[in-house]
Amino acid sequence: MFTRSKLAAFGMIMTLLVVNSYAFTTKKEEREVATYPLIQLKELNAGDILVCEADWNSYISKVISFLTSSRFSHIAMVYAVNETNPDLNSLVDAGASEARPIKTSYLDEKRNVYVKRMLPKTKNIEIIENKIISTATEYMDKGVPYNMNELYTLGLLLVYKKFTLNTFTQKILIKYFKKLCTFIKDKNYPENMKPVTCAQFVYDCYFTSGYQLLVDIILQNANDNRENLLYLALKAPSKPQHLLHSNVTTESFEELAQELLKEVELEKNILKNSDQVAIDPELVYQINEFGNLMSTPLHNNVSTTHGGLLNLLEKSEKEHFVTPVDIFYTRNTEIVGLLK
Repeated sequence: MFTRSKLAAFGMIMTLLVVNSYAFTTKKEEREVATYPLIQLKELNAGDILVCEADWNSYISKVISFLTSSRFSHIAMVYAVNETNPDLNSLVDAGASEARPIKTSYLDEKRNVYVKRMLPKTKNIEIIENKIISTATEYMDKGVPYNMNELYTLGLLLVYKKFTLNTFTQKILIKYFKKLCTFIKDKNYPENMKPVTCAQFVYDCYFTSGYQLLVDIILQNANDNRENLLYLALKAPSKPQHLLHSNVTTESFEELAQELLKEVELEKNILKNSDQVAIDPELVYQINEFGNLMSTPLHNNVSTTHGGLLNLLEKSEKEHFVTPVDIFYTRNTEIVGLLK
């Protein structure tokens, strides 16, 4: 019989194997990548979507890739093109206060960046592109700059993704969400400007233009009868805030992501059928706090314990929470090539 220490040791070995294998695409994906032409900077259009494979030097990026069962972790959008000097072509993504050069942002990184574009037969395509860029500009004018957008994506994935909740995973999740909530509060977002994920930013820019990206949300497995953290938290009894005493961890987000990756991979390979433990009241509180910080307050008349949870529920049902892989597979855009 496996002891917890043996399970952890085996899980660590499995995680190392999987993490190392993440850096390589499958044979099918390699063949798929080989079919795409290389796109140079001068061939880009404003509004083109840049879907980025995971950064294998980042555990945060790896966990996002793992939880979405894909090789993608980030997404951005071409903001401006310079026909005279393509090296000055710029991109924008969620949370940016200004556009930045594409050349120095992605081309030096060792990961594939896919270029997606509206279908060529789209009517009034130039007008739509202008509206997309106009919305992106509004985001930049209102936004608060930060460089850790993937933290929000990971937080929402952990809330919505189905997985078995065990004691060890809970401890990491409490630390992650408490640190993330403190991080968001320190950013001092304006009341009317809440944090958005990279994929939500691109989705919103297109939606506002009248060209809604047709996505098939693939996060949840319909055959998986487990409940995600959000529903576990909604069913849990409340506990007053003053009874919750944990401090913000000194561990970095990367260290917490590394611990999470070990746990979720352990759960996948060994603890798949283990009994799920009751959700910790402190985790309920932290998820609720995260929900309040990530959403415009919608349920001020609801108890403090569940207002943020209901915000997250409404966000998943009405705002179409999307991930980078969802954008990659949108049905009304096409892959025109790999960024060179």
